[in-house]
Amino acid sequence: MMQVGAETYTDRIGGALLRVRILPHGPLTWAIGKTLSTVVLLFIMQAMILLGTVLFIDVAMPSIGTALLCLLIAVLASMACAPLGFFLSVFIRGVYSYMVNMVVCLALFVAGCCYPTSALPGWVQGIQALLPTYWSGHLTRWALVDDPSWEIGGSFRPALAAGVLLAWVVVGFALVPPVIRRSFRKETIGGLSRAQSKLRSQSGL
Repeated sequence: MMQVGAETYTDRIGGALLRVRILPHGPLTWAIGKTLSTVVLLFIMQAMILLGTVLFIDVAMPSIGTALLCLLIAVLASMACAPLGFFLSVFIRGVYSYMVNMVVCLALFVAGCCYPTSALPGWVQGIQALLPTYWSGHLTRWALVDDPSWEIGGSFRPALAAGVLLAWVVVGFALVPPVIRRSFRKETIGGLSRAQSKLRSQSGL
């Protein structure tokens, strides 16, 4: 989500979205390309982290079967979270909205993956249960940790988790094109010029 938001902001400020807008099926093609490039970039980053871990830290590595399962989970999780990244990136129109977007993404990630969801208030757990961030972490912990104490309800439900992530992939990418097209209609030469001028002013240039 954070990578999609960052690249969308860069493309908007650089004028790429304005150029994409006038191409046939431009927004849809851009969204597909952005998803694929983001997934590839994330896998390269994760591979570098894994390589560094193997070379410099003495840890027990998972079996080949578990590693392949985690690879499948990573692909499914990335595809499920990408639509949410596109939905949030629609609101990025400047530096401050970009910073707010990053804070929202971090909050979703921390609550869903890095902090015991069972310790959160009930209403927060209800929100997390609808989001791909929680279920991505749920599947990862099921594959690697085998300790359900962090989970909503105190147990692992891999079938439900996979179903929620698949639903985000199918429904999410069905909704992405019209959302992206509507957002791209707001891209104008005048708006781009004002955004670039405002960015230079905020940067002290």
